[in-house]
Amino acid sequence: MLADPFSHTDDDYHGKWMQTYSEMIHEHQHDPKKGGESRLRSQRLSRKTSLIREVGNKNKWVDNPPDESQMEEMREILRDGDSKPPMTWDDLISEIEEILDD
Repeated sequence: MLADPFSHTDDDYHGKWMQTYSEMIHEHQHDPKKGGESRLRSQRLSRKTSLIREVGNKNKWVDNPPDESQMEEMREILRDGDSKPPMTWDDLISEIEEILDD
């Protein structure tokens, strides 16, 4: 992030700091004799936010993970009504061994 703060100004957690850091770099490297380069940097600082990122980050479990009943409900939906918990590796290996023995 610190190597390219201009690309991380939209980050939810660090964006404010990356914006500040980007502005500090811009002020430090600003050369009034070179109008074109500074214009490109200022355009990069004023990027629009990403609609996809905004929608993707609207997660109701960001601060609090889902409780057990919500997890069971999601399991049923994702497994077509089967709410059993996922198999462990040991269960899977033993099931494969049973299939191979038959």
